[in-house]
Amino acid sequence: MGLLLCGCVRKIVRHRIAVAPESFSCLIIQFDASNFQLMMHQITIAVHGVIRVGGSSLSAARAIIASSHGRVAVGRSAFVGDNGGKANRCEEACVRMEFKGGETPRLMKADLLSPGWLNKFDLHFELPDGSVHTYETVSRKKDAVYRAALDAAAAGEDVAGDGDAVCIVGVTRAGAFVLTREFRCPVNAWTIAFPAGLVEPGEDILEAADRELREETGYAFVREADGTPTRAFRFAHPGFSTLGVTDESVALVFALVERAGEPHTEPTEFIEAFELARADIPSFLEACADPMCVRTQIVLGMTAFGLVG
Repeated sequence: MGLLLCGCVRKIVRHRIAVAPESFSCLIIQFDASNFQLMMHQITIAVHGVIRVGGSSLSAARAIIASSHGRVAVGRSAFVGDNGGKANRCEEACVRMEFKGGETPRLMKADLLSPGWLNKFDLHFELPDGSVHTYETVSRKKDAVYRAALDAAAAGEDVAGDGDAVCIVGVTRAGAFVLTREFRCPVNAWTIAFPAGLVEPGEDILEAADRELREETGYAFVREADGTPTRAFRFAHPGFSTLGVTDESVALVFALVERAGEPHTEPTEFIEAFELARADIPSFLEACADPMCVRTQIVLGMTAFGLVG
């Protein structure tokens, strides 16, 4: 079941609606930086999925949950986020949706079929009726690491981790989005997307975002005199990109950015960076014939249809 609740979040204290793993979740944040407002939107299935809403919307959130066949429990929790480059810990009012749920398929074993940059697995599940279902999937994780992640998920632990990759929704002081046109081998075509890339082992998500942004576009986070980002935000937990195929998780980062130099791409990367003004988004979406990343479609589409303040 999916929920969609739009709320403006401009305060350190936020309301969090935690959604059970069995349900879809929708994340929406709206904040302002300099002279622009930006709404963050992500749809995922995640253990720690949340809907964050402004204080005035908490009663509406309760009403939506109450009508969605879930039981409502209100509590308190802590959230660590980034606000203007500073880590903030704050208490949140929590509304947890609890589903009765059904029986969960049980993972019996995972067979590695072919190792490589992408590792292909057959996952064998016992279904509630006793039958066995085999599901093909791929992962960048090596055999032992992937098996450990599957076991952790079965134990109810965090599935997404810190994020295998990062995607940067960068906005300039003038309110333009920074996008890339990149040749992608899997589709044999030039594609439109927000800058993105893999996170190095042990690398901080915001550091990875700034690094990938610099490498692919020549843009960088706008920073204060002490070096902290003027405005950068990431979700507490990453989302997933293509759950029907892979376990890859992606951390979304929203940031105020500026031109800082020339891009430094690899010889096998073919990337053109460009700015897209908000006023030009509707005509761009109508005229663009290049394939587009779904995250990019969501952000640009919500902006074009007036769903962003």
